[in-house]
Amino acid sequence: MKVRIESTRVDKILLKRYLKELEAAILRSEGLNDLDQYRKVFEKKFAAYIGMPHARAVNSGTDALQLALSALGIGKGDEVIVPDLTYISTALAVQFTGAQPVFVDVLEPDFTIDASAISRAITNKTKAIMAVHMFGNPCAMKTIAAAAKKHGLFLIEDCCQALGSRLGKSLLGSFSDAAAFSFSYYKPLSSLSGNGGMLVCRNSEIADKVDALLNFWKLDPLIAAAGKKFHKISLPDLATVKVKFDFLEGIISSRDKICACYEDGLRGISGIIALQRNKGVSTVRENFLILSSRRDLLRAYLHKCGVDTDMPYEPVHRAACCFVKGAKDASFPVAMRYFRDGLHLPLFSFMREDEVNFVVEAIRSFSRGTR
Repeated sequence: MKVRIESTRVDKILLKRYLKELEAAILRSEGLNDLDQYRKVFEKKFAAYIGMPHARAVNSGTDALQLALSALGIGKGDEVIVPDLTYISTALAVQFTGAQPVFVDVLEPDFTIDASAISRAITNKTKAIMAVHMFGNPCAMKTIAAAAKKHGLFLIEDCCQALGSRLGKSLLGSFSDAAAFSFSYYKPLSSLSGNGGMLVCRNSEIADKVDALLNFWKLDPLIAAAGKKFHKISLPDLATVKVKFDFLEGIISSRDKICACYEDGLRGISGIIALQRNKGVSTVRENFLILSSRRDLLRAYLHKCGVDTDMPYEPVHRAACCFVKGAKDASFPVAMRYFRDGLHLPLFSFMREDEVNFVVEAIRSFSRGTR
C-alpha cells in the first residue's frame, strides 16, 4: 500500500459540482461587478460561519495576514509578537509591512505560543500580537486577549491551520480584531489551485481599509503604502471552495475520525509521542504530528514501507532571511525539540481507516525492530 501525505480524493468526488458551479458563475456574469457580487455572497456566508461581521476572500493566507496588519496601520518601526514555531509566512507577513517580528517560544503539549511569555516580550514599539493556532490547537486566547487589552495592542489570529477548530462553543477566528485563513492544498477547505485565503475582521473600518488595499490599482497613492499588489481570490478557486464549504462539516468529521484512529493506534508504542488534542476544545488538524528521538531513522523506514511523511517546520528564528540577528536556539527549547524530533504523518479528508492502520503498523514494526 502507498499512503501519500495528501490526497485529492474529496476533490475528485466533487469535481462535477465544481465544474457546474464554475460554469454557472461564468454564464451568470456580465462583468466584474457580477463576479464581485458572486464573491461577496460567499464572504458573507463565511463570516457568519466564523461569527465575525466582515470577510474578504483574497489570494492567500499570507496576503490575508499582511492585509490585516496593513489595515491596522502596522508598519516600519513597529513590532509584532509572533510564536517561534509557525509556518514562515506568518513572520514574512509582518516583515513585508516593514515591521519587526519578535519571537516567543511555544509550549508543550500543544505547541502554541507561550501566553505567559508574551508580556515579557512587549516593548514600547509593540503594536500587535499574532496568535497562531498551530496544528489546529487553540491558543490560550483569554490570557492573550487580556495581555492585548492591558497594553493597548491589536490581536490577530493566524487560523491558516485551524479552520473549524473551536475554543468552547466559539470558532477560532472570532476572538480577535482580525483573523486569516488559508485554502491551500493541505487544508480541510482547499481550493482548485492551492491558492486563496480569507480575512475576517471585527469592524467596518478595517474592512474598508482592506478594500482600499485590494483596489489600490485605482488609487495610485496607495501603491507605495501597500508595498505589493494584492489580489482577490480567483474565480476557479472561489467556485471550488464555495462548493466544498457546503460539505465542510463532513470533511471535519472525517478528519476527526482519522485523528482518533491515530491516537488509539499509536498509544503505547515505545519511543513515539503523538500530539494529543486538548480537553475542552475541538481541534481540526491538517496533519498529524508525532515526536520521536529516532525521527530520521523512522522517516527512512516509513518511506521504504510506502508511507509519505513531511519534515517539521524550521523555527522562524533560524530563517535564512534573518528576522532576528543573533537569535539563539537555546532561547526556544520547545520549538527546537519539535524541529529535532517532529514528523508529520499523512492526514487528509476521507482518509480510510485501513490507510491509518497501515501507517500505525509500520511505526509499530519500526519500534519493535529498534528496541
